[in-house]
Amino acid sequence: MTQEDVARHLNALGYTQRNGKPWVGGNLGRRIEACLRGYVEFVFAGENEDGDPITTSFRIDVPRPLSEARIVQLRAAINRGKRTKGKHSRYLLSNRLVSVCGAHRTGGSTATGRYYRCMGGRVEGGASQNHEDCWELPVEDVDAAVWSEIEGLLEDRTTLHGLIAKWLGTVPARASSYRRRLVELDEQLEKKRGSRKRKIALLLASAEDGEDDAALIEELKAELRQQEEELLQERSRVADWLGDAEAQEERARELLHAVDGIDVSAESFTLDQKLDLLELLDVQVQVMDKGIPRHKGLVDPITEWHRENDVPVPAQLTGEMWDKVKDILSGTRQWKDVRGAFDVMLEKLRTGKPWNE
Repeated sequence: MTQEDVARHLNALGYTQRNGKPWVGGNLGRRIEACLRGYVEFVFAGENEDGDPITTSFRIDVPRPLSEARIVQLRAAINRGKRTKGKHSRYLLSNRLVSVCGAHRTGGSTATGRYYRCMGGRVEGGASQNHEDCWELPVEDVDAAVWSEIEGLLEDRTTLHGLIAKWLGTVPARASSYRRRLVELDEQLEKKRGSRKRKIALLLASAEDGEDDAALIEELKAELRQQEEELLQERSRVADWLGDAEAQEERARELLHAVDGIDVSAESFTLDQKLDLLELLDVQVQVMDKGIPRHKGLVDPITEWHRENDVPVPAQLTGEMWDKVKDILSGTRQWKDVRGAFDVMLEKLRTGKPWNE
């Protein structure tokens, strides 16, 4: 399940956020990550007394609800699914298809099937230029057509290996540096803890029984704890970076294994591997036509006749056309402007627009 799937499931069971709002995938993922770490960290930006920019952070500890072994298993599962951003990620070419109007397309499903829909009329700010009549495209047909092109590229294993190496870039080197840094931080923490004990012991040995000495000891303890805490915070950040890098390396290994397989057909790749491959190749698909409107509900026999006989529905009635039909049609309380009403009907037949448009 994706994070979005889990969020929808929790909402359906009646579990909401503490403020009563429904869960969304990203927020749920952040809360899970906080539980696995064992703390929530807040960072505030501001200025000091001299006007210099500074950031201040503080941490709130939260209970860790699982055993360490179970946390490791859960982190591995989360890393495998980090690509998934939501329901549109379950469609191979979401946001990789560009309509003739210039807007991108995303995947969606209806009772009659799965389609790539143009987002030109749905994006903020209104419809894109010439968005009208960007019909939905069937997912299965489009995916099959695009993958048939990709299969030819998969035959060139050498080039693909080079692309995967380029895609990884400096990730392996950074992962190695993160591992070295973790070893260094662990050594510093061990030294810091040993040094703290020695410094406190020396101060206790030289201290007298005055209040000033007791306050000095507490001040030293607080300072040493703060230094240790800063090292722990850095170690946590580096560990997170290493986890991300290792997850990307694992994705690359899985992709290489799939590419090196004997069969390069679509069936030999999982959806996640296909998505990784499309990202690797930076595939963008330009849709060259507005497509054919699909039937929604009952088929209109007049539209069907025009389509079967390849006769276009007139864009606008001429006087000669109107003279042929005006005696057949009559006005009603609804349609007093009979010619105008007939023009509207022809427009609907020609474009497939809903009545409210």
